[in-house]
Amino acid sequence: DKAAERRARKAAAARARRQNPAVREREAEACRQAARRRRQDPAVREREAESRRQSARRRRQDPAVREREAEAARQRRPEDLQNVREREAARKRAYRQADPDAARAREASAKRIRRAQPEGVDARFKRDFLDVSFGHSCGVCDRLWFSNSLVTISSIKNDQARANAIAVLQREFPASSGEYKICYSCKDSLVAGKVPPMSVSYGYTYPPKPDHLPPLNLVEERLIAPRLPFMSIRRLTHGNGQYGIKGQVVNVPINVPTTVQTEESLVYRRFTPELRPLIIIHHVDML
Repeated sequence: DKAAERRARKAAAARARRQNPAVREREAEACRQAARRRRQDPAVREREAESRRQSARRRRQDPAVREREAEAARQRRPEDLQNVREREAARKRAYRQADPDAARAREASAKRIRRAQPEGVDARFKRDFLDVSFGHSCGVCDRLWFSNSLVTISSIKNDQARANAIAVLQREFPASSGEYKICYSCKDSLVAGKVPPMSVSYGYTYPPKPDHLPPLNLVEERLIAPRLPFMSIRRLTHGNGQYGIKGQVVNVPINVPTTVQTEESLVYRRFTPELRPLIIIHHVDML
């Protein structure tokens, strides 16, 4: 058949031409130009995008593909989060440096608007007072704090500061393990690689509570206290983080042996005037 022979000769000639690198390069360039011309057509681009979306949906239906994508995302997440934080911090710094006065004015205006909203004030009061409990101890100085006054070591964002804090804790408390909750005073020293001045490793530890001592109320604590502070420090309901002192700041030292020997007559003779203000203040606070 002559037609078959002609097709065979053309195919052989085409194969021979394609063995020439220059011919292959010209054909590849012609294909690229044709593809670029096709992609300039919006309809062609839309068909290609839809084809890619359908192909991606078919791949994601495979559980193995979804598992590989999830594992890759988990591995990228810490690095991406750190990069996002750095970009946001750099953007905020550039924003403030461009016009510091305008940035401060906008921040102050936003704060005034938030405080002027009744629902914001109620939510802040609930968050700062009603939802905050007292009696949480710092893992380094063992002092008592409010629950929102303690931070964990893992929450320190700076890697070097977190490493400094962990090194100091491992050196000062080798027998301890687990997550430390520390106050901000101790945190400032730890992130600098220093032992906090009030650390229990320096001997600032509270004596153990006697087993025979029952729970005491405010009046009983005042009866056996070695000092009588004629003041009370209270958290104010306005402003942010403000405190106020109520009454005179006067400490009255008490002779401990005399207190123990005259405990029975303590209320009736000597310290009745001192108990009355406490009872009144406690009654007002409960209203």
